[in-house]
Amino acid sequence: MSPITSSLIQNEIIRVIENYEPRATINFVNVFSNVDDNNFNATLSVFIGNNTQPTTFNVILKRSR
Repeated sequence: MSPITSSLIQNEIIRVIENYEPRATINFVNVFSNVDDNNFNATLSVFIGNNTQPTTFNVILKRSR
């Protein structure tokens, strides 16, 4: 749970969206580690198609065991 790991996850999210979803244009992606809960919180904002309003959503990334 380091800032480097958060940055790597953020870069991977951006790479996947750019490569596999041509209809989406990334507005921003933020990833923060939550050490207390042992997870990452990702906030994504994208423009889908020709929409002028971005779609923003939050995702909690947890380790699966």
